[in-house]
Amino acid sequence: MPRRKMRARERVCWSPVWGKEYEGYAANFYRANSWRCDNIHSLPDLMQDAYLIFANIKSKYPRVIEAKHFMALYKRAITNNMHDKAAYKHRKDAVDVHLSFDATEFLAGRIGEVTNSGYLAALLDEMPEELKLVLSTLANGLPPEKPEPRTRGLQPREGLSMQLRRLLRLPMKSDPLTAIKRFITT
Repeated sequence: MPRRKMRARERVCWSPVWGKEYEGYAANFYRANSWRCDNIHSLPDLMQDAYLIFANIKSKYPRVIEAKHFMALYKRAITNNMHDKAAYKHRKDAVDVHLSFDATEFLAGRIGEVTNSGYLAALLDEMPEELKLVLSTLANGLPPEKPEPRTRGLQPREGLSMQLRRLLRLPMKSDPLTAIKRFITT
């Protein structure tokens, strides 16, 4: 059987090197788009980000051996990084509220927000004493019980409402948890 002649393996002759081409593109891009990101990012900070992006692409894409393909990846990564910074600034600016009028007028309509516990405190203060007792028992934990002797066979388990009725000596027809839910939601 004739031996095939082995081809010499082709050597990769190009590898990206951080230099004026990448640094110049990043500097021009960041000068044109720095208005989109937060003011805490200065041009030297953004250039450090550009170098880190370059190093990350170089390590993640070792098979890219053409300069134009690597530059296309680099441009896209720089653009995506700027989009991320702009989106962060947009979210941050949306949280800041600059009021041109009295703050009490602004907060008057916000009584039911999650961060405002005043409305819940007012509801709890208006509750009947029995429901306050149920809530305090739930908050502090149920008192320890004496273990009952085991009986043979299956026994129904006591639910939370049944335990509260028994421990607080409430009427058997009452349902304290439903009463609390109904009181708070209305």
